[in-house]
Amino acid sequence: MKKRIGSLSIVLGCVLSSVIIGVNLVNSGHISFDKNLDAVVAEAAGISGKVEINGVSYKWAETSWSKNRGMTFNPGNHVYQFSPNPHDDPWYNKNQNKFYKLAADQIKKQGDDSKWDQKVWPDSIKVSINGVSYTLKPR
Repeated sequence: MKKRIGSLSIVLGCVLSSVIIGVNLVNSGHISFDKNLDAVVAEAAGISGKVEINGVSYKWAETSWSKNRGMTFNPGNHVYQFSPNPHDDPWYNKNQNKFYKLAADQIKKQGDDSKWDQKVWPDSIKVSINGVSYTLKPR
């Protein structure tokens, strides 16, 4: 009798722990339930925002390749990598939200001024953030 109660306690403890962990992950934004796919979708906890460029609403997000960074803009899946690596600037490491917002604002201005099309973006975008000049190239 003691073995069964012990096993039942372990099983119930694992089930309850899994439920609590799952609820915490959903509430923290690390996973979500996609009603269209009837599936739980894992999402990276990163920096993102929205911007309108030449009349098109884009969602942008920080993009990571090992230690280097870039930005992705959708619709259109425009993926760019920063050069030099933003991590080389100590200011970036403490101001990442500001960094990406400033980059998005400068990219918006260039896109509006040059009338970028949703499907075709330039091969190179230049921005200056905190006194550092960056070139974004398609990845």
